Amino acid sequence: MLSELQKARARVHMGIPVVGLPATGSVLGWRYNQLVGQLEYRMNNLQPIEEAQLTGNPTAVVQVTGNPVIGDVVTAVINGAPVSYTVQASDLAAPIPLQSIAQNWANAITTAGLGYLGNYGIPPKTTPGGGNYFYTGTLILTPTNGQPFTIATQNVGQTVPYVVQQGVAIPPSIVFAETGTLVNGYLGICDYLESRIALASDLVKYQKADVVNFRMNELAERDNIYTAWRQRLADFLGIPLYPMGAPPRSGGWGVNTGAIV
Repeated sequence: MLSELQKARARVHMGIPVVGLPATGSVLGWRYNQLVGQLEYRMNNLQPIEEAQLTGNPTAVVQVTGNPVIGDVVTAVINGAPVSYTVQASDLAAPIPLQSIAQNWANAITTAGLGYLGNYGIPPKTTPGGGNYFYTGTLILTPTNGQPFTIATQNVGQTVPYVVQQGVAIPPSIVFAETGTLVNGYLGICDYLESRIALASDLVKYQKADVVNFRMNELAERDNIYTAWRQRLADFLGIPLYPMGAPPRSGGWGVNTGAIV
């Protein structure tokens, strides 16, 4: 689930005004329309992998396969710390047993106190052959500290987990050459680009310093790049940028706006 801060930053990049406090009978505050409602619904109902692409948080993915029986044990070894789950009769009685195992295993990891949040993928994927036991469960892990991590799996019995992805960031990821800064996720990239627009104003009064010639249209160029990534965020969410906000800007601003720093 996205934090309130992350949702607030997404609204900013989408061009949506402040939400305000909820009024009686309203869950979205005093400002509401269909577009805003769609954004709130989607932010509150993202799949874990989709959320990871927004936030840039490192994410590990484990696939759960096999023909489970009661008493099977699956273990995730996260940065050297093991967390196990034993298959229960309730898992086999579930509509999709392997998905139930993935979900309960995820809950065990979350409550283990190691600083990792367990989740499970939706919808499950099937393997050839059909039948509930041929569905695969998906275990998804993210760290609370935002740091990359390693994961390995072990098993006892016929339930077989395997690592699809280690705990690393999912694209988009960019290393900005001007600072050497690695930024992950749509929100992180938009936050970074927005901050660099403000930086451009620091040198607005200069035209030249020693051998450095400052760009007259730097502020407009930075704003155009930021707007392009706002549009990518909107495309990812499947929602247009807020039409009543400030229009995308292009061209010069009519001022000397400093150098790329």
